[in-house]
Parts: sequence; structure tokens; C-alpha cells
Amino acid sequence: QVKTNDGRIEEAARLGAGNFFGEMALLTGEERKATVIALADTYLFELTKADIKPLINDEPEVSELISKVLSRRQDVIDSIQKHIKHDVKIQKTKFNELLDKINIFFGNN
Repeated sequence: QVKTNDGRIEEAARLGAGNFFGEMALLTGEERKATVIALADTYLFELTKADIKPLINDEPEVSELISKVLSRRQDVIDSIQKHIKHDVKIQKTKFNELLDKINIFFGNN
């Protein structure tokens, strides 16, 4: 769920088995922007920065892949909050910004 600029709460996505959430905070250190509510019994696995740091440091393409997912999800949240349509140019800029944040957060600059 995401809070819109006018204070309403809207659903941003429904995630199923094998999906993940909380990646923005994990990978960039930013505060979370959405609330996740389980609709059924759920098993969760927590990853910390220390858990993922070796992968990010050793496999740069992982940061690029994750940045693509982050930019798509951020675009959805922004669209909901601001009631704007999806924009591919904005998404590409967000991808680069998020990739930079990940690299800085993990000391890969």
C-alpha cells in the first residue's frame, strides 16, 4: 500500500510466491515508501546489507538487474502518489539514479 499525496491509501501491487519487497531500503538505505500486508500465511526471509554485499560487490550485473526492478516499482509508486502516467524516459533516469545509489551504498564507486 502507498499513501497518495492527498492522503488516500492505494494498492501498489500484489506480490506472489518468489517475489520480494523492501528492496529500496536494503539496497539504497532509503526509508521505506510502502506498507506490505500479507493476505495469506506467508514465509518470509530477511536479507541484510551484510548478506547481499558480497553479491553486489562481486557481480556488478546484479546491481543493474535490481536497478531495473527498483525503477519499475518506484515508477508505480510515483504514479500512484502523483496520479501521473508511466513515462519510459523517467524510468531510465530512475534506473541510473538507483544504480548509482546502490553502488555508493555498497562502496562500489
